[in-house]
Amino acid sequence: MGKLLVFFIAGSIGILLRFFILGKFDLDQLFLLLLFPIATIFVYGIMRYQIRKDASFQATGDPYDMQTKMAERYSTGLKVVTHGKDIIGEFNRFYKKKWHRVITEVIGSTFHINLTFNLSSHIKIVGINEHALARNSQWEIYENNKLVGQIRTDHSLKNVAKLKETFILELGEETFNFYSLSIGSETKVEKNNLEVANGKRRKGSIYGITVNEANKQHEEVLFAVFVLFNYVYEQ
Repeated sequence: MGKLLVFFIAGSIGILLRFFILGKFDLDQLFLLLLFPIATIFVYGIMRYQIRKDASFQATGDPYDMQTKMAERYSTGLKVVTHGKDIIGEFNRFYKKKWHRVITEVIGSTFHINLTFNLSSHIKIVGINEHALARNSQWEIYENNKLVGQIRTDHSLKNVAKLKETFILELGEETFNFYSLSIGSETKVEKNNLEVANGKRRKGSIYGITVNEANKQHEEVLFAVFVLFNYVYEQ
């Protein structure tokens, strides 16, 4: 939506400059330009619909430890988190500055991603190098306002060559690796080269993750990072 508005503003400036400098005015160009705000209204309507659907997501009873619906990614609207047939909490995206959202919508949703979760504990994921020139993005993760770990992407040549999208989560003394193939809908989580959790995207923008018994104490944090992973890589 932000890109359409930018095109409309740029086009308006171009038409005005052409008129004042060259004295020329083209009705066809004006008609084409007016299509941008019309398209913006249409896209805005779709976005509002997706926000409502995310906020009213009902538990499906699927055998995932935790599940949510993420059809829309730009807004700060609340999204429901479920476990089995129960709603157990919610989360939302937030921006440190209002203009960050404008930049995000124009450039892309992988910038300025910060998330806050209200589950059995309060989890917040905050970006610490939110700019386009950074090779790898980084975040700090807080649980009940206490710093508990860090997250970073791994855009090494090895992973890029394999079309492999990777997160590294350092949680206390433990390290978890999240990875997924660019063309896949499955996200695997490993610790010490052993799979400890598995996440999937289903039809309808529904995302669920299952954590093994040995790592249940980290279930909510792993879910939060799984959500961030899918925001960043737009799975």
